[in-house]
Amino acid sequence: MTVQPFIGHLTAVAVYWRASGEDGSAAFLEQMIDTFRRSRFRTLRDIEGACRDWASAGSAKPDAKMIRLIELLLAASLFVDTIGTKAAANSLNAALRLLKQSAHMKPGSFLNRLRVSLSVRDGCADSEPANENAMSVEDYVGKLRAAIGDDTSFKPLFAKLSADATMTRERVVEIASAVAFKLAKSTSRKAALARILEQHEVSEATGAKIRANDGRSAA
Repeated sequence: MTVQPFIGHLTAVAVYWRASGEDGSAAFLEQMIDTFRRSRFRTLRDIEGACRDWASAGSAKPDAKMIRLIELLLAASLFVDTIGTKAAANSLNAALRLLKQSAHMKPGSFLNRLRVSLSVRDGCADSEPANENAMSVEDYVGKLRAAIGDDTSFKPLFAKLSADATMTRERVVEIASAVAFKLAKSTSRKAALARILEQHEVSEATGAKIRANDGRSAA
């Protein structure tokens, strides 16, 4: 299996966890997804091969948070398996194998080791060190959804996105499609940013009208 459908299946789980109130687990999975997306490995076999030496010693004590993540992902895998989506089940089982062999790690340590394994091995090191303040597509989508309609929150976030060199045309189109409406993959970066701004302005204007009407009603 290639990485792209694998990412898609994990993203669906992260969205479900967010909707279910499992924000911490969703954030962890979103960071895993972002690591897979930025990796130069293109198949699940390559990813699993890069992480094959992670197995813990038999005496290592499992981390409680990792066990919780494993339980949640196992439940999702079993559910998906029962409704007959074999490819999705295979994706979740692959992610489960990574977590199970790393159950002795804390979630943050796991993510750090995953980034190292997928970026440094076999001459795949990134040309620049990772930026701890970097935001993923999922980060921008979540924050923009919360900020749209609120100038104070939206403007600095939109400025950050506009200036973020890691957010390529494809990624900005993906963000705009998630927070506004579906855009063609060929849409320019400038047009995608304009669509996000337009969505904010419409939401802000609508909110202002509602507040004005409420004020008149109260008077």
